[in-house]
Amino acid sequence: MGPQRKGRRTSRPSVHSKKPLFLASLLALACTVARSETVESDQIRVIDGDTVDLAGEHICLVEPHAPTISKPRCKTELAKGLLASEHLRQFLKVPARIERSGWTDNYGRILALMPGIGEGPQVAHSGPQAHCCRG
Repeated sequence: MGPQRKGRRTSRPSVHSKKPLFLASLLALACTVARSETVESDQIRVIDGDTVDLAGEHICLVEPHAPTISKPRCKTELAKGLLASEHLRQFLKVPARIERSGWTDNYGRILALMPGIGEGPQVAHSGPQAHCCRG
């Protein structure tokens, strides 16, 4: 008998292999809307491309996820995060519906959906191509 072949070593799961899990999580979140409300532009303040302040509550939008602007890893991430923030500001110039899930993230922000927000420029939102930073 020859040497026994070991199984093929696998790498970390790609972003694409995580997509079904993310979509299932998003669907579960959508099915558990705790409170839905329409907000006027003067009631809400954009913190970054996926976080808003509504009457003192920080709300994290589940989709789209935007690059961070508070501690960016590179200039490109900052630029894309600022673009996402501006897109959100433009979207909120008219009344918008926020669907709170009743859940919070690791930072204590309320997780919510904002129907229609993902229909704008996709270049601002994160994904495999959004982060160019190395290291």
